[in-house]
Amino acid sequence: MLANNNIVSFGTHHAKGAEELSPQNKKAIASCRVILTSYLPKCFVFLGDLDDTLFKLAEQDKKNIEQSEHFNIMRQLRRQQSNLENKFTQLVLNDFDDFFSVAINAGSSKTSSKRGWKLSILNNDDLEEEIAITRIAIKSKDVFGNEFAQLSRRFAHLINAKTISNNPLAAASIAAHFNDITSPITSNLAIKLQAYKQFEQHAISELKNLCLHLNDELIKHQILPNLAQGNRSQQYSATPSTQSFAESTASSSNMVNYKSEYGQNTSTLFDQLPRSLNIDDVSQTKNGNAAAPELDGLLVAISQAESQSVSVVDQEAINVIALLFEFILEDKVIPAPIRKIMARLQIPILKVAVNDKKFFYTRNHPAKRLLNNLAKISIGCHQQRCSQQDLIHNKIEMVVTTILSEFDTDMSVFVKLNIQLKQFIEQQAQSSIVAEQRTVKENEGQEKLIAAQQEVNRVINERLSPYSYLPKVVISLIDDGWTHILRLRLLQKGLGSPEWTNSVKVLDQLIWSVLPKQDPNDRKELLQTIPLLVKELKSSLAGASFNQAKIRAHLEALQTCHIQCVNGDNLQQEALQAFERRPEKNNIIRQEVLPLIPTEKKIISDEDALEKATTLKIGTWLEVSGENLPRQIKLSWRSNLTGYCLFVSHHGLKEAELSLAELAGLFQKGQAQIIDQFESLMDRAHVSMMTAINNQPDESEN
Repeated sequence: MLANNNIVSFGTHHAKGAEELSPQNKKAIASCRVILTSYLPKCFVFLGDLDDTLFKLAEQDKKNIEQSEHFNIMRQLRRQQSNLENKFTQLVLNDFDDFFSVAINAGSSKTSSKRGWKLSILNNDDLEEEIAITRIAIKSKDVFGNEFAQLSRRFAHLINAKTISNNPLAAASIAAHFNDITSPITSNLAIKLQAYKQFEQHAISELKNLCLHLNDELIKHQILPNLAQGNRSQQYSATPSTQSFAESTASSSNMVNYKSEYGQNTSTLFDQLPRSLNIDDVSQTKNGNAAAPELDGLLVAISQAESQSVSVVDQEAINVIALLFEFILEDKVIPAPIRKIMARLQIPILKVAVNDKKFFYTRNHPAKRLLNNLAKISIGCHQQRCSQQDLIHNKIEMVVTTILSEFDTDMSVFVKLNIQLKQFIEQQAQSSIVAEQRTVKENEGQEKLIAAQQEVNRVINERLSPYSYLPKVVISLIDDGWTHILRLRLLQKGLGSPEWTNSVKVLDQLIWSVLPKQDPNDRKELLQTIPLLVKELKSSLAGASFNQAKIRAHLEALQTCHIQCVNGDNLQQEALQAFERRPEKNNIIRQEVLPLIPTEKKIISDEDALEKATTLKIGTWLEVSGENLPRQIKLSWRSNLTGYCLFVSHHGLKEAELSLAELAGLFQKGQAQIIDQFESLMDRAHVSMMTAINNQPDESEN
């Protein structure tokens, strides 16, 4: 029963053990029980967020049955929240009562854990739940391992033992009770895993506060008051203090090269990982003096811990694989839809790790190569296009489904799938290269077209600018016909070619032919020039790409102008038109002025953002987010004329075209991250896992 004022029950089955406690210790335990009763319901503050999560899942469900299930569970959680809190509190209090009475009756603190199990007897759903509980235990150790160790020492002192191995307030045991009370509500694994995740993110901070309060209370009762507190915080956390795996590691852009940093101190490295996984006796591996140790080499210690039982080794394998897949689920290099599919491999990879210890220290293990290959082919897979119609999405899903259905202990399935993936990657790469080359050529063609038009405009401006007014027919002939002829000759034959030179000469003759001719010699020369000029114009503009009716009308109007010029007459004002300059290259505004962004929203400075955009190498992949869904795009081509950058998808198709300023703006706001497509998934995971382990607080006691 729950504590009622100052009357405390230690259960009815072990009253004898409770009576053997000293009055001082009994009073201390009773005080702790009161604190437990007060704090345990706070572990359910996350139910509001879980409610929101279930609502979002219900909105995403396409089947009415699944939607109804989610809404029904939401209603039950809201209706039964108080009842769930009471049941949960009672279960933990029962453990608390049993711990003190059973430990004394047994005369030892070596009571076996109630959560002992063997990997081989669990089905996949049970194993996934066990992994979720293990993750909670790992996070708890990271957040308040020191405080929990102090509490265990004081509990041991209360029962006159040196140490205890079954503290009733262990996070894994408490999380297991959370499962006990939620299982009657739903057996849906996906929903239960969501509940575990919310419990992990929010309840751990309350468990830390609980440990802090219990330690302080026991100190008041003179239970090991001088026990070293380490770097224990004196302030109780009011907000969740857990961090995601990605947040606890250095970002890839700022990550130091672990090969060079760790290469000179291998013995320290070999101690770090096993210590973080609670393995006490670790021996060096044969690769201990390698210049570039990796996590593979470190994890061999697990398989060599001969003094540990098989179940302990299995437990440590679960810890490592849980960390690995937590990294995969947060790895921004892999598109989110693909991460969800790959997450289903956690159970098969765990089976690999348990049955084949070579997995930990063999760099080229088939299972590792498969994870690397799946991540490799997913780079650039657009989140909006990672659907059932996407070839890469389907291939990855097929591979995962094959492993789930066929793998037991035979590694040949990984070998077979790796061969298929290699062939698929080569086919996709070739197809993508062809499509990308076509896309680039199209843009290069556009670039040449723009450059040619700019040169044509320059030539026309140079010829026409000396005149304020020109006959309308001349400007019309230039706009409707001769501009296109000049551009075509430039593109086909090039600047300085006879064809280009002759076309410019015809332009000069056309302009000269409509200028007033007062000198008789000029009029005589005009009479000789007109037939050849008109013949050239008719011949060049006779193609189907020109409006022939309009061209004939222009030539007739030109003939009228020529007659007036031969007669020495000036053209009427209504026949004239003011000249407007055409845009040239120098008039193109290069958009290098960054958009105005509040200083507090800038990730990097304007100068650094512009430098990053300017020096971005062709072939670099970016993870881009913003108003649209996040997507991965590759810089395929940069315009030397305008500075615009062409980005393609993993299919080699045009995905985006950004100006230098637009690209710099994405870097400036942190909406574009460079993806290292050359570093394998396992290498990235190793670096992040080692960084997380090295950043763990020292839990040693003074």
